[in-house]
Amino acid sequence: MKRDGGREHMACLQRQLGELDALDAMYPDSLQVDGDVALWRSCLDRATEERDSSGAPRDPPVDLPAVSGTLSLPGPPEGLSLAFTLPRDYPGPDSAPPRVRATCVSLPSKSAHATLAAAAAEAIDECGPDVECLVAVAEAVLSAARALPAEDVAGHYGTSNSTPPRASSGSPQLGRRVIWFHHIKSPTKKKLIKDWGRELGLSGVMKPGYPGVLLLEGREDDVAEMVRRLRSLTWKAMQVRCEETEDVPGQQGGSVDVSGLRKLPGPPLVALGEDGMSELSAICTEGQLQEMFLSAMKLDAASAGRGGR
Repeated sequence: MKRDGGREHMACLQRQLGELDALDAMYPDSLQVDGDVALWRSCLDRATEERDSSGAPRDPPVDLPAVSGTLSLPGPPEGLSLAFTLPRDYPGPDSAPPRVRATCVSLPSKSAHATLAAAAAEAIDECGPDVECLVAVAEAVLSAARALPAEDVAGHYGTSNSTPPRASSGSPQLGRRVIWFHHIKSPTKKKLIKDWGRELGLSGVMKPGYPGVLLLEGREDDVAEMVRRLRSLTWKAMQVRCEETEDVPGQQGGSVDVSGLRKLPGPPLVALGEDGMSELSAICTEGQLQEMFLSAMKLDAASAGRGGR
């Protein structure tokens, strides 16, 4: 683009204004745009009507600010909004993604806001370049917010300034899960799995691609939290195919040390390649967790012994 007010900007601006119209139609009286929409439309009309000697639209007479605004989304939860700023060359093929920020005054916990941010990033990632994505982002954020458990919403514990306590299972436990996915391909999802696993102190293995397999191990409350976060994302298919817990001997109250019971590598989680199914099997065998691997593949020991698939 030669300059901010160039012809390419006009083509992108036309698509941006169309996207704002779509949001306004889907969420009436909920869109607040920062800027003069009438000015944008006037410049767009002039650029379309006035052509140079080659027949191409002329550059607009002024440099225009980036399109930005805030969309209020219907509750529950209450107070949910999506702020956005669109790069001037969005949604062109070489554009940076829009900057978005989902907030909700009735979601006090950091993990809840992390879930909304993840849903927005995932929607942008899945739309890809040269595609308008704000509608998809709004729908993803709204869906993720409505899927949050009740303890993440202000009022459940009486105050919006307190973070809800994570449910305790009573006696300290180590937990394991085997989760099967139709696929794990999104770079955003892969990063979230690794980041959340590190935050929660989980051991385990991620095998991306088709199918995706995730083995998790750690304090039971942390493993359950990881599963909850994963379920807040959009997957073509996700199934928890094996679930195990072990009591942690000799520990009551305070922090729970499960390091002596871990059988999977980490923390942090180990990320294999998309062709890492054999390596995943070897890791499970070494940790004496063959049944967990077979459950992920929906095999039993007899069929595995015959080489069944």
